[in-house]
Amino acid sequence: MRKAISVFILIFLTSISFLFAQNIDYSNIDNHAKSAHRSDCRSVISLSDYLIKPANNDFDKVRSFYVWITENITYDTKTFFNPNRNKKVTASEVLTKRKAVCEGYSTLFKALCDNAHIKCYLIQGYSKGYGYNSRKKFTSTDHTWNIVFIDNKWYQIDATWGSGYINNKKKFVKKFNNYFFLTNPKTFIYTHLPSYPMWQLLDCPISINDFKKDSLFVTDKINRTEYCFNYADSIAKFEAMPEAERKLESAVHAYEFNPVNKITLGFAYLNYAYYLSTVNNELRSKHDYDKLLKLEYEILEYNNKAIKYLSKSNNQQAKNALKICKQNIKAAKHNINAYKQNLKYNH
Repeated sequence: MRKAISVFILIFLTSISFLFAQNIDYSNIDNHAKSAHRSDCRSVISLSDYLIKPANNDFDKVRSFYVWITENITYDTKTFFNPNRNKKVTASEVLTKRKAVCEGYSTLFKALCDNAHIKCYLIQGYSKGYGYNSRKKFTSTDHTWNIVFIDNKWYQIDATWGSGYINNKKKFVKKFNNYFFLTNPKTFIYTHLPSYPMWQLLDCPISINDFKKDSLFVTDKINRTEYCFNYADSIAKFEAMPEAERKLESAVHAYEFNPVNKITLGFAYLNYAYYLSTVNNELRSKHDYDKLLKLEYEILEYNNKAIKYLSKSNNQQAKNALKICKQNIKAAKHNINAYKQNLKYNH
């Protein structure tokens, strides 16, 4: 979430956004989204179906989702200012409570897109939001938004910031902001930095240190930097991966981009080791000991990698995860010996 932006900057950014949004007249779609009755909002599916009824294309659909969410979901400042918050919410819970922090807004937006068969991702990253201080390091991601794929092009959307802002009294001010709908990546980067650089949607991603500078510096940096990266190809390769590999890939790139928050990468390695163990279970029924042995070595490797990063944190969750890693390593070593015996016996 963010503090109120100065009037000059707000007008400047909003004018850019209108140009980037292709100057489409969304008045009919906006009115339709604002006219939804309670009976249309009984479930995520019913709401999505209602919101897309008059839509002529996917731009209309995501606009309808954006307007409904910004009009009807209130930012949950109580949860935001709770230092112990970590509970994930579902789209249905957000729809019922009509209150959420950024992850809830984005989760509901994605669920509406999923029902409408529009490709959409949740993007985690760093923001110049409420309490931002350029002198402090980004030790963990602090914001979540969405990216959608429409007419063979990726667009960035932040329904949370589109719904209003937190003022200096820590109160949420409800105020619709069109700027965060289909925002130009070259200006969206002023305030939003994905933890995985690929999602910047820039021809050459900027660094986290560049992000901390003001918008004039960032603009100059982007304009002076030559093409170096094909984000469309990178996203295509990313999408071709199994979901478990996507999560690991995201965590590795996020750590390489900002190697401060080691615990996130530690959990990613642990979770990937768990994923491999589920594959392991499938192979056991086939008694394929060659593949089982190879897979068990991988499980051992990823648990050891997890320990390397989790051990550098005093976080209680990290300590609990370390215990699990050690149990997993013990089990992996036992399985390796067992599979070796089976191979020796069968040969």
